[in-house]
This record gives sequence, C-alpha cells and structure tokens, in this order.
Amino acid sequence: MNRLGVIGLSWRHSSSEDLARFALPEKQRGEWMESIAAESGLQEVVYLNTCSRIEVYFRTEDDVCYEDLRRRIFKRLTGRTGQAGEAERTLRAWNGEGAAEHLLMVVTGLDSAQVGETEVLGQFRRALSLSEACGLASGPLGIVGTEALKIARRVRQKTGIETGKTSLAEIALDLVTDQNLLKAVPIALVGVSPMTIRCAEGLAAQGRSIIWVNRTRAKAAAALLSSGAVGEAMDFASFEERLPNVSSVILATGAPGTVLSPETLQSLSSQEGSGPLIVDLAVPADVDPKDAEQAGLERIGMDRILAKAERSSRTRSENAVEARVAIDDALDRLKDACGTGAIGRMARAVQEHYSFAAATSFESLCKKDLAGLSPAHQDRIHDWSQKLARQMAHMPTSGLRQVIRDQGLGALDSFLAHAQPELVRSIREALTDSTKSESEGNSL
Repeated sequence: MNRLGVIGLSWRHSSSEDLARFALPEKQRGEWMESIAAESGLQEVVYLNTCSRIEVYFRTEDDVCYEDLRRRIFKRLTGRTGQAGEAERTLRAWNGEGAAEHLLMVVTGLDSAQVGETEVLGQFRRALSLSEACGLASGPLGIVGTEALKIARRVRQKTGIETGKTSLAEIALDLVTDQNLLKAVPIALVGVSPMTIRCAEGLAAQGRSIIWVNRTRAKAAAALLSSGAVGEAMDFASFEERLPNVSSVILATGAPGTVLSPETLQSLSSQEGSGPLIVDLAVPADVDPKDAEQAGLERIGMDRILAKAERSSRTRSENAVEARVAIDDALDRLKDACGTGAIGRMARAVQEHYSFAAATSFESLCKKDLAGLSPAHQDRIHDWSQKLARQMAHMPTSGLRQVIRDQGLGALDSFLAHAQPELVRSIREALTDSTKSESEGNSL
C-alpha cells in the first residue's frame, strides 16, 4: 500500500474552468495512461475525470519524486510546461495509506461537494474498467479500487448517506424547475450521459416534455424511450437548423470544445420571452460563459451547482460521520490484509472502548431509569447510543492515526499519557497483535 499515490485537483481548490484544462476526451484516456505509465515507470494507472475532479491514481515499484511527477502530469494533461511552482500549487498529492484513504473517500462520495453524490460511483467504475482493459490495474491499485466499489455500495446501503438528493444532476434540475415557469414549453437535453439521463428521469417524474439532442438521433431516441419521458429525439444538426422553442437547455456532452456556437446562442435568445435558461453540466464547458453573456442568456455552470451542493451537504453531517467510520474500518481491513494494519488495529481498540462504555452505561440505565420502557424502545435507544459512541470515537481515532503517521509510534506514549488504564491496555494489545501479523504478512 505504501507504493500507491494520487495526484490531481478537485472542486475544493479549483473552478470548473481550472478542471477543464486537465480534462481528456474519453477516446484519449487509454492511450494517455499507457504513455504516462511508460514514461514515469508506473505499474498501474487510473485516470478519473468527473465534473468536480481530475485525478490520477497510480502505483510504482520504486520511490517516486512527487514534485517531478506532478510537473510531468501537469505538462501531459495541459500540453504546456508549468511556470515555476505552478504544478505543485495546482495539483494535490497523496501517497501510501493516505492515497488509499482518499480513493475510498472519493468513490463513496464523502469527498464530493454533494455528500453521497451518486454519479462518482459509476464514473470510477468505468475509469477502473478502462485501466483494466489497458492492463494497468492488475495489481494492488486494482485490488484497492475494486474493494472501494464494494465498500461504497455497502456504505450507501447501511448509513443512509443517500437520503435525499445526492446527484449533481438533481441539484441542477432543481435550479431549472425553480426558475422555469413555462411548464408547457419543453426542455432540451443535449448529449446522452449519466447527467442528462438523470435529468430526463427527473423531468419524466414531473411530467415535463423534453427534446433530447445528440450527435446521432438513434442514441437520443433510445435514451428517451428508456427514461420514460415524453418528447422527441433530434440529431444535433437538425436542432441547430430548426432551433425549436425551449424553456431551458441542459448540456452534458463530454465534447472537447464548446457545443453551442455564439450564433446558435444568439438565435436562442431571440425566442419567446428572454430566451432559454442554459444549464451547463460539462467539464470542459459546453457553452462558453462569455458567449452566453453576449447573447443575453443566463448560464448556470458547474461552479454554481457545486456551491449549492456543498451548502446542502451540511445537513447530511450525521450520516457522513457514520459513513466515515465505515471507511476507516474498511481501510483497516485492507491494511490488515496487507500486513500494514498497526494504526488501524489501535484505532479499532479506541472505537471498541467507546462502544463498550456506552453499552455498559446503557445496561445500567435499563436496570434503573429505563426499566419501564418496552424492549423495542430499549433497542432503539441502544442503537442510538452505539451510533453516538462511534461518532464520539471518530475524532480521537482520527487524531491517533494522524499523530502516528506524522510522528511515528513513539508519539503513542504522549497520546496515552492521561488515558484510562483499560483503554491503554486495549491499545497495547492491539499493537502486539499487529506486530505479529506484520511479521507474517506481505506489504503492498
């Protein structure tokens, strides 16, 4: 696991325009991964391109200079050599256990602007499949990636992190329907992608009519039929020629350049009212913001959608903590399988201490203050107390992990200086068990 790495950028520190500079068309991704692997001595590579992040996951047999690799990836993705320090400022990097942890956070949707985002799961699955087809995910990175997909499904099912709107397409659709009063006028979808498919399903549920536009009409027609929405399918050339009256245009094509020309936007703006609302879900953008502004059309891009998603995610913090605990447990299992689980075993000892303390206190309450409650109510309170115990344990276990990563196992004595004797004993036992396991295991 210590040979894994991640280099990339995301919505946290970059705008959609910044992300677009590092985006690769789908047809070029396999060749690009093979090339960067050969050039940089990487055994495995996965290139992930979403609307909110561009990241390169990799494994190397030898120690790698992350500054050199950052500069190389920067140049290979943007087509130019960065200025002094530009690659280091632009691209974030993780290595070893931190890289595996980051991958798990991404695939489960916990590192998304919209916590629990659903699209990223499918996007990573396709990215991993492409790497496998190229022979670039047949080792530890592929194993961790496959496990991340399994963990993500379990986390979503067990923690309730998917409660409410978790799709960026749904967030975008809310913005459309909030502003769109012309319900009798159809909404145009441009491109057949996970984003537009999700929008079509949402519009079908609302009984809204759509015009689905794609480079080939047959693909749009098939998507329209599958979505259950009412409307018509058009090829892009016919759409530009006819320019039907629409109340909104939602785009997510994945094309390398802009899709709607300034002339097309000007023609759209001359339609009834103030012209259609433009919702651009693509990275790179399908509509140039300046072209939309000059045409007098309101354009909602990914930056605005991500900002709204981030605000709404704050209401999902409790489920997010539960999911984060599940990720920590999953990471520990991966490390145990690789013989590198000392930190994880000690962290689990802390979590088990909190859970045991909560269970003991609850049992005492049931014999006294809660004796009159029904068994069903007692079970519900017990489950709640265990959930709270896991959440309370998360901060010290996260601190324990980071202290040991930064300072080594010698820092453990300071961490435990004022801990309860039972907790100290549990952690020491976990450390002893882990040492035995590491002597028998093989490190990634």
